[in-house]
Amino acid sequence: LLSGIANGARHGILFKNAAQLEAIGQVNAIAFDKTGTLTMGKPQVVQIMAVENADKLLQVAAALESLSEHPIGAAVVHAAQKQGWEWTEAINVRSEPGRGITGEVENQIAVVGKAAFVRSQTDNCPEPIAQQSQKWEQEGKTVVWVAHDNSILGIIAVADTLRATAAESIFQLKRLGIKQIVMLTGDNQRTAESIAQAIGIDGVYA
Repeated sequence: LLSGIANGARHGILFKNAAQLEAIGQVNAIAFDKTGTLTMGKPQVVQIMAVENADKLLQVAAALESLSEHPIGAAVVHAAQKQGWEWTEAINVRSEPGRGITGEVENQIAVVGKAAFVRSQTDNCPEPIAQQSQKWEQEGKTVVWVAHDNSILGIIAVADTLRATAAESIFQLKRLGIKQIVMLTGDNQRTAESIAQAIGIDGVYA
């Protein structure tokens, strides 16, 4: 045990005490978080599809997301800033963990987030938008829906990049005898499964 603790320290690994080192030798399953652990945690906007006006879509999304601390929100704000857009400050902003964010932009209710959350608060859902959203999700992208004044403005595709060492780490853990490796994420099922498949993870809880 002392030899193991010393060897770990030399490699930058600290153990709380000897019992933890002994216990980890008996582990046969590991659960990883996705964002920032298996991925770089710096998602970027890769595609946009608007019903009519892509500029308004980004401006409304950025108005809400500028008040959010979520990495996906930061990606949307960065994309809007990159285009040189400014936006009206949102008020009465409320975060719905795991679903999205709501608030008032230009005196109208704005909603940004997952498809089911946004669609539940609007009357319309253009079929081309729904089809494209499904396609992007199948490609492993996270799709952010945007609505304003009770109408869907469009969707934004955001993608995170895998860490270069992720697949090799999973392979080495399996080689060491870990029988099951799963991934936990607040992301949608399709995106999670796409990433898990790419790096050899056994199961997903999305």
